[in-house]
Amino acid sequence: MTTGQDTAIVRTRRWLETLALTLSGPMFGLACHPKDPFWMHATVPWLLVLPLLTGAQYGLAHGVMSSALLAALAYIYGDSTGQAAPVLLSSWGLGLLIVGAIAGQFRDAREERMTRANALVAHLSERVERAERAGRLLKLSHDRLEERLAATRWSLGGSVGDAQRKMLALCSRRELGEVMLDVLASQAMVQVASLHWAGSGQLLPLAVATLGAPGQAAQLHPLVLRAWKTRRLVAVRDVSEAISGDDGAVLAAAPVITSSGHLVGVVAIHQMSFMAFQAEQLRSLLMIVGQLGDMMNDRLRELANQNIVSARSAALPATVASTTSRGNTIDITTTATSAVSEVSAAST
Repeated sequence: MTTGQDTAIVRTRRWLETLALTLSGPMFGLACHPKDPFWMHATVPWLLVLPLLTGAQYGLAHGVMSSALLAALAYIYGDSTGQAAPVLLSSWGLGLLIVGAIAGQFRDAREERMTRANALVAHLSERVERAERAGRLLKLSHDRLEERLAATRWSLGGSVGDAQRKMLALCSRRELGEVMLDVLASQAMVQVASLHWAGSGQLLPLAVATLGAPGQAAQLHPLVLRAWKTRRLVAVRDVSEAISGDDGAVLAAAPVITSSGHLVGVVAIHQMSFMAFQAEQLRSLLMIVGQLGDMMNDRLRELANQNIVSARSAALPATVASTTSRGNTIDITTTATSAVSEVSAAST
């Protein structure tokens, strides 16, 4: 059964109930009070309750219809019995009409407010459902993005972890520097860069590692020297002027400072994505450089310690042999210390 058919049945049932309720009053009056079945001469005109009930239950149309039906029946009864009093019938019928209309109007107003409230609730419920679906979809998209990043290992944490594992197998500053620059290329959108390491309190003449094809005199660029002296990230103000310059132009220079506060080098950025050349991105680049600089410096110190241990192992047997052949007493500790100093100076 369709909704339209249900509505028609409900309306028919309401009109039948209104008719039955309206006719029940006069029939009850004829049975119990035949001299005045409509209670027009009674102290309380009880039949006024019928239009009140029908109007309050079903609305204005039902209240007016009940009042009109009762007034018509009263007029027919008075005319047939010869007891008709036009003034009394008119005032009584008018009272029925007013009571039924007022009750029906209040009921219709209440139903209209309820209809508007239900429509608003349905609209808000729909919007809430849409928002919940959008939230679930966004969460699903975020979860899939996390899974994709975890699978590809393109995240910053994954790149730094891979770089640390690679550095453990490398033994030269050039290879370690290339690993650092590769991370900057993948995570900071750096296209061309060079790494200048410190030696004897100043930058080495040549870059220990390069990314792309930087200029040959990049270590002499004012930005590189300023980053080295001030221990701060420096960058050009006019990117177009720097790009139109010579091949050794530097867009930014980031000092490599370890967590212990030691300045061990400078990373010169020659080319990078224009969208990435922003203050926030450059600060992120400085943080990445510092973390990678710590790992690179730790690996170099580990290699230096291995060289010291190897030098001590090689120096002790030679010292013992020389002491035995000469038959003299020699300070073995002093000889080993001299050998270690020579090895350390050579590695630096």
